[in-house]
Amino acid sequence: MKAITERDGDVTEIYHKDPHDDKFHVQIVQDVSQYLRVNQHERHQTERGTPYSNKSAFHKVASIPEVVIAQWWKELGSNPLAKENRRWLVAKLNSNEFKKLRTREGQI
Repeated sequence: MKAITERDGDVTEIYHKDPHDDKFHVQIVQDVSQYLRVNQHERHQTERGTPYSNKSAFHKVASIPEVVIAQWWKELGSNPLAKENRRWLVAKLNSNEFKKLRTREGQI
């Protein structure tokens, strides 16, 4: 059995019932292509070396789709955006695997 519900326009939740143990499993699906396009555009609009020169100012460094946050939450076992997980999050965003989530060039 499979039931689909949509939330927030670009996020879809799919509920699967496992016939063997009668448990439900939730699969979250999201088209992240728009996030990646916007992030790439913002990366190219920012001059290299400028984003972190003023340590007292806030700078947007990434835009992370909900489905990725959910995946990271499951992987980490807690909120990846929580203050106590900041080192973990920065390491993720600085990795080549998640470079496309960054809106600025260089390391965070």
